[in-house]
Amino acid sequence: MSFLDQLILSFAPSQAGYGFMWILVLLALLAIYYVIKRGIFLSASSNINANHFTARILNDLREGKPERALDLCNSAGKRALPWVFKGAIEMAAQDEHHVRGIVEERTISIIPRLEKDLTYIAMFANVATLLGLMGTIYGLILSFAAVGAPGVEPSVKSSMLAQGISAAMNTTLLGLIVAIPCILAYTYFRNLVDRIVADIDVSTVPLIKTLVPEERLGKDYKASEKKTKEAVETEPNMVPIMGLMVVLIPLLLSSAEFVKIGRATVNLPQSAAGGEGGGDENAVPPKTLDLGLVITTKGFTLVHSLKPGEVVAGPDAVPDIPVLAPGKYDFAKLTEKLKELKVDALRAALGRSGGDFESLSNSYADLIAQSEDNVKDYKDVYNVKLLAENKISYQIIIGVMDAARNVKTDQGVKIPLFPVVAMGVMR
Repeated sequence: MSFLDQLILSFAPSQAGYGFMWILVLLALLAIYYVIKRGIFLSASSNINANHFTARILNDLREGKPERALDLCNSAGKRALPWVFKGAIEMAAQDEHHVRGIVEERTISIIPRLEKDLTYIAMFANVATLLGLMGTIYGLILSFAAVGAPGVEPSVKSSMLAQGISAAMNTTLLGLIVAIPCILAYTYFRNLVDRIVADIDVSTVPLIKTLVPEERLGKDYKASEKKTKEAVETEPNMVPIMGLMVVLIPLLLSSAEFVKIGRATVNLPQSAAGGEGGGDENAVPPKTLDLGLVITTKGFTLVHSLKPGEVVAGPDAVPDIPVLAPGKYDFAKLTEKLKELKVDALRAALGRSGGDFESLSNSYADLIAQSEDNVKDYKDVYNVKLLAENKISYQIIIGVMDAARNVKTDQGVKIPLFPVVAMGVMR
């Protein structure tokens, strides 16, 4: 299953955290709406060459043509800088002592209009990240609860945990897919607003000096200085905290269990002797598969209760799966043989005469998960005993364990074969 298919599948109601996925989609649609809306407004407010516009206005004023300067401001529409200039020119015709005041007033009043909805875009980024994290935590809780259920084989637990964590992480992935463009859009709009305000601050200084020559302005004078200070003092920054939460919490929750999953499970052979007395001597013991896999330099030999017989070891022994060449073993054929044997064992355990490997495995796992008493015979269908000659290398044994651990279906799903391994050595 590809990455995109898995992400799309996580929207299905059968998947853990699917509700968070749909909420994130709704959040993404809202974010797109606000980004487009804000982008159109800021583009209309900033689409002007500030230096060229200021030079034309000052030239008209110095030539004594304020009407032409006002017409130029009116032709600019709703752009921020012409609107501030228009107020200053109109006030100069009425009372030149209030020109500086009208410039500061209009500058401070235009800033909230430019910054409108920017907080929503930043909020969408924060909420999308936190919702993705919440969905992941929810999925991990369900995954750990599932693997903690009694009667589940260790290999099945590993598979369930891996699939659950993979599905849970999809919410964090989608949350980041929504959050990252929102952060980029917020940063772009924030810089655009700052550039518009900076153009106003730079351009209004020569305008005030031209309209009111006796006005004394400091060298660091900015019409937006008061509003800018207030914004800097009150704006929070939660991005580092959210980044820390997104990285650390899922890592801490899953690392301990994945350390166990990373180890190959090898069990010591159990003694053939029974336990302490007290059992019913007339009771029929449950049937077992007792699967053994003999590894020699000639190949592999399978021994089990469905095909009873002695293990023949020596120069005349003929393995079930001969080597392809000296030292080269046919692991693919071994997996196929084990799969055929597993099908026969599951049919015997479930009392069925038919059924494919995947359906039989799922039915058996469901019965065991409900209660171990649902299956009396062949409860060892996950177990295999390896018996190897002294000459067999460690890499060959690991290859056998990998071949016996699971089989992959056509859809790419791994189903356990015989993951519980016991080791022995032929003398």
